[in-house]
Parts: sequence; C-alpha cells; structure tokens
Amino acid sequence: MKISLILIFSTIFIGKFCIQAYPGGAPASVCETMSPRHNGILPQTEPSPFKITLNSTTIENTENLIEVTIESTDPLKEFKGFIIQAREDTSIYKTIGTFSIENEISNQSKAITCQVESDTITHNSRVGKSSMKFLYVAPSGFKGTVTIVATILESFEIFYEKVTSQPISIDTSGQITTTPEITTVLPIDDTFYDDCGIKKSCFGEPDNCIESKSCFFATSVAKNLNGTYFFELITYQRQARYVALALSSIERMGPTTVMECVRESNRDIKKYDSWMTSSRGVTRENVPQNLTQLVYNAIDANLFICRIERENETIVRGERFSLDDTKYHLLLASGSDLLDDGIGYHDLGAKASDMRLLGNIQTFGTPSTLFFRLHGVFMFIAWIGTSTIGIFFARYYKKQWPEKKFMNKDLWFAGHQICMTLTWLFTIVGFVLIFIKVGTWSDIKNPHPILGVITTGLCFIQPLGAMFRPAPNGKNRRWFNWIHLFLGNSAHFLGVLSIIFAVTLPKANLAYEMYYIIIAFAIYYALAHILCSVATEEENIQNSKKEKAKDVNVSMWKNIFLLMHVTIILALTISGIILICKGV
Repeated sequence: MKISLILIFSTIFIGKFCIQAYPGGAPASVCETMSPRHNGILPQTEPSPFKITLNSTTIENTENLIEVTIESTDPLKEFKGFIIQAREDTSIYKTIGTFSIENEISNQSKAITCQVESDTITHNSRVGKSSMKFLYVAPSGFKGTVTIVATILESFEIFYEKVTSQPISIDTSGQITTTPEITTVLPIDDTFYDDCGIKKSCFGEPDNCIESKSCFFATSVAKNLNGTYFFELITYQRQARYVALALSSIERMGPTTVMECVRESNRDIKKYDSWMTSSRGVTRENVPQNLTQLVYNAIDANLFICRIERENETIVRGERFSLDDTKYHLLLASGSDLLDDGIGYHDLGAKASDMRLLGNIQTFGTPSTLFFRLHGVFMFIAWIGTSTIGIFFARYYKKQWPEKKFMNKDLWFAGHQICMTLTWLFTIVGFVLIFIKVGTWSDIKNPHPILGVITTGLCFIQPLGAMFRPAPNGKNRRWFNWIHLFLGNSAHFLGVLSIIFAVTLPKANLAYEMYYIIIAFAIYYALAHILCSVATEEENIQNSKKEKAKDVNVSMWKNIFLLMHVTIILALTISGIILICKGV
C-alpha cells in the first residue's frame, strides 16, 4: 500500500511539474506572437491580475533609462513566466529599443535576441514571482511613442496576453544610431506560392500552408529543361537565421546531404553545402561548396529566400545522390542560431515529407503517423488499462471466490495473469512498432524514450521471473513476492510517467486534455487503493473474530467495486485512445 501511494503521488506531482512554464524561458519561436504554444490553450479574457508600471514616461536621451516593473495586483497571486518587449505598435512585430537586467534578478530572467540583441526579456526560472524589474534603453535616432507589452504566465494553463504599460514618449532623433536593427530594403515581390503544383512541387510548415499561402518556412523543387534541379528555400520567420533542406532516403534525420540558406547579416544571404551526421549534427567539413550553385537570393523585413541549382547526380562524402532515379524525403528545418562553423539546432521547427521522385510535379504530403498512433494506443492500453486492473486482482482479491477456478487456477490469479499477459503483449508490440518507425535511438530532449525503454525492460522480465517463483511455503517466497511487487509497481509508475512526457512530443500531436485524463486516473487510482485497503483490513478483522484461517469470502462490496473499477479504467482508457487517434 505504501509503495503504491508513493508511486501514485509522485506521478501526480511530476505530472503537475511537467506542465508548468518553460524553466529556461520563452523560446525564440514565439518572438513574433508572444504567445505560448500550450497545445491549444487560449489566453485569459478577464483583466490581468498583473500590471506593468514605469518610473517615467518620457525619454529625451539614450542615457535616460526607464525602470520597468512587472508586478501582481493581488498579493495572493504570483507569475511563473513572462516575455516582454517594447513596440511602437503592439500589433506589429517590430521591437524598439533594448532592455538591461539588474544584477539581483539576473538568475530569474534573461535577455534574448528576437530582432535586435537584448530586445526581449523572458524568465529564467519557474519559481513564482510577485514582481520583476528591468531597465528599458531607448534606441538613438528615434522619435515616436512606444509601449511595453508582455505575455505573463500564472501557470501553464492560465496566462494573459497583451499586458501593456503606459505609452513612452521618445525623442532621440538628434543622436546617431548605434544600435543595430533589422535593415528594411525594398519589399520583395513574393511569388513563391504562384507556381506550386503547376511548375514546381512545394512543401512547408505547418500542414496545408502551401494552399493557404501561410507557411512559416517552405521549400520547392523543380526540374529544369537542362536536367538540373532548382530548389527554393524560404522563411517568413523574422528571427530565423537559416532554413535548411536535407534529401534523405529514410524518413528520420541521419547521414545525408544538406543545403543551407543562411542569413549571416541583415543584408548578407549565403548558401552552404553540408552533411548531416549520424549524431544529428550538421557539418561543412569535407563537403565541397561547389556541389550546388546559388542563382538567386533576396531579403526584406518579412522574409529571405535562396534559389539553388543542383546537378541530377552528385557525390557527397562518398555517397551518390541521383535525383532522377531515387525517391527522397524532404527534411526541412529552420532555426535562429548560427554556430562558428555551421547552423545550430532547428528551434523554429522541422518537418519531413513523404518520399517521392523529385522530378515529378506533385504535392508533398507528410509521412504516415500510423505507427506513432498505434504505439501510443498500445502503451496507453497497457499502462492505464490492463496493468491497473491486473494489479488490483493480485493486491486485493486473493481471498475472493475461493471455490472458483478458471483453467485449474484460482480466479484472482487467472484474472491477474490474463491482464498482465495482455500488458506484456501490448508493451512489446508497441515498443517494436516505434522502433521500426524511428529506426534508431531518438535524440529528442525529452525523458520519454529512456523511460519507455526502462518500462519495457521491466515489463519484459516480470513474467520470466514469475516462471521461477518459489513454492508458496518456500523459504525464498517472501523475497520473491517483494521483488515482484517492486518491479511491477516500478514498471507501472514509469509507464504512466512516460505517457505524461509523451504529451509534449511534437510527433505525438496530443491535445492538452490528455493531461486531465492522466491526472484523473492518478487521483482515482489513489482513492481506489485507499478504499480497497480499508475494506480488506476490515475484512481481516471480521474474519479473525470468526477464526477463519484462509480463503474467506469478502463482502459483496468488493464485487461491486471491482465492476466499478473495471468500468472506470475502461472509460479512461477509451478516452485516451480517442485523443491519441484524433490528435490536436
């Protein structure tokens, strides 16, 4: 009982911990919208309990700094996360000026670069805060009015957007501009979408963005009359420093050729050829830079684009790439970070297409998610469904139905064995399916893979250990019972915990409501253990008074509860399966 409750409440605690604000602050991908990507959760519509105050509303010199304070108007409320910028128009993504962080709060906040270095401040800790102070630095050579605007998170599911300060009147027009800003050149005549599906094949993020002409980043490919191929790489994300395209014969990222379109400065767009390594890094080492030719590039305030020409056949690091004869997945990625010798992590997004011949004009789709869905369904059935029922058979029903047998086994043992056999089968099949789909160890920054492997390992050895259990009166039977109990409960706990972490995986594409199902399951599971433990203890007291030694019938209440238990677990399992199959 104690072990079960420890595992249960740990699950609830860790589940709650997992759905709090990002501990490292808002990612660069939300610079423009300033909206947290919390699986479809909408911002609060009532007035914010947090406000932004200023110690001044006028700046006439860049040396005049304004103290900006985010604070709670309710002494009982704290905020865990935030992102704050200064804008001339709060509805238009153009930051004005920068921020400086005071030393005493530097461990709770940090400056990030969206358009200009240190033009945005975000949290650096999920610890609750009642107030935070920063210094706003106006840009030189500017005359106008700006407003401090913020998104403030009270918790994962409760946040307030467009919390604004009083307007700040700035006139530093007499000073020379020293702060670098995004250069605005003549707008590009954006014709990227015009010939998609007609003269070229297009693919972008998010889904269906080609049809709606609303991609964050995209690519196109078309075969020329001379036999070469044109690739276009374009991004509409202002914070993007690169968009890259890999051609791969396998769906996942791995050793293959990469074409990079890189914004090295506000006006400087370059093309690089590189190689994706087996460790998922991208390197330009030992990759000739004449594999492809940059035939066009352009940049303005809203996008940058590269048009790259590539021969039908190329050899990169000893690997032959034939675009006419071989089907390829397009692996498209965008990021805001450049390294000294290449591109950084694709923090702004990544997407893989299905596998096609690139010379045919077509609409690229995305790979099937069937194996992902089946993996999720099987694991959910195993660790929310069958294992939960099987545990209760062994824990609380050993003395139930003493005269009844099923295939020459006590009925409780038969029920336990059937449920745990199904758990074993669903887990092994689910593990095999995801391994076939992914093909290798995942590099995602999420505990789900390692938790899943440990859970599968514990699950696999449980029936093997049961084959060697000592006789009921054997001297080692007690040790076996404790080990079997510990390993079984550990597998169950880690299985549920792995499901919690899976909710945040992009490829899982799960709705936030999955958290509610898991939390409801954990609360019910704890209450069910408590009720059954109390009932069993009461039965033991009654039976001892009657001097019955063993195999006594328990009350009708336990039969009714078992039916209720199976019904509730079945309902929760079906609800989870529906969400897994449906996605967001």
